[in-house]
Amino acid sequence: MGRYGDKAYNLFMFPFEALVLHRFRKSILGMAGGKVLEVGAGTGVNFKYYDGKKIDELSVIELPSRDFSITDKVGSMKPDGIFEGTVEKLPFPDGYFDTVVFTLVFCSVADAAKGLGEIYRVLGEGGRILFIEHVLPRTRFARIAAEKANMAWNGFSNGCNINRETMESIEKAGFRLVDKTYARKGVFIKGAAEKRQ
Repeated sequence: MGRYGDKAYNLFMFPFEALVLHRFRKSILGMAGGKVLEVGAGTGVNFKYYDGKKIDELSVIELPSRDFSITDKVGSMKPDGIFEGTVEKLPFPDGYFDTVVFTLVFCSVADAAKGLGEIYRVLGEGGRILFIEHVLPRTRFARIAAEKANMAWNGFSNGCNINRETMESIEKAGFRLVDKTYARKGVFIKGAAEKRQ
């Protein structure tokens, strides 16, 4: 995205961060522990919410087009390794991670089922995902509007979709929602889910 692109993105996201996302991040990201993979770290906004005492290793997978300015975050946890790739083809062995984090990622993943399958593969026994995503609105009118506007928005926003049902996709991929972690505010959802055995 580059430094100027990062600043523009952060400016666009500021009201969402202030109203919803900050609280969502604070409520679940401290649960990350062991060997952690963050998929699509973007501008590195999540790093300050991690509890470094719980994390043995933090890896990041990012698209090859990024310049990885996320390593410049001051006062935040730094990744131990930054890898280029996509969530649909993760360059890690089976069962390697204890936690996988993704926030505002699956709206733009081309093959969400494949991406979630890869996350399932690289998680070890009892592994957990922590997620924040924006999804299709709940009300009938808003859902219809989102479906109609999605194609135009997708082209404008470089691949973001506003009509995804990511919670359903997570459950179909074989994850079980952890009680009392799930919440929804408007079009944003957050939660933790465990790999079913």
